[in-house]
Amino acid sequence: MPPRRHDDYTAAWICALPLELAAAYAMLDGRHGRVEGHNAVIACLPSGVTGTVSAARVVSQMLSTFRQVKFRLMIGIGGGAPSEEHDVRLGDVVVRKPVGLLGGVIQYDFGKTIQQGQFQRTGILNKPLEILLTVLSNLQAQYLIKGHGIKDTIQNIVN
Repeated sequence: MPPRRHDDYTAAWICALPLELAAAYAMLDGRHGRVEGHNAVIACLPSGVTGTVSAARVVSQMLSTFRQVKFRLMIGIGGGAPSEEHDVRLGDVVVRKPVGLLGGVIQYDFGKTIQQGQFQRTGILNKPLEILLTVLSNLQAQYLIKGHGIKDTIQNIVN
């Protein structure tokens, strides 16, 4: 396989934690950063330096090198997702989509914890690009046809 140029990468996968970075590496089609046929550059926030400012700095540095990146996705373990109505377990993939006036992305510092540990939103982010929502529809359709495929994915990672 010929070496990739920086301009060959159109997607960015940003992780906050080394654990998330390890999972990202395990999902690659090859070591250079190809996921489901798309060239993706992967970066992790510096160890012990978290938050939105750190994430913005990493993305800024990434975009100065990989100028053709069109999509930047912060992918991680997402703390606080389970609720009484949503049975979320370790290893599940959670994707939020827009509902009503909510854009689909919940940013932890756009809210506060109130009585009995409930989360109250204090702001919202815009919904994801339509092309990403179309990808989400395709993923949902694949899931309905093929199921989650977690057994095959784990087997591929282990081997």
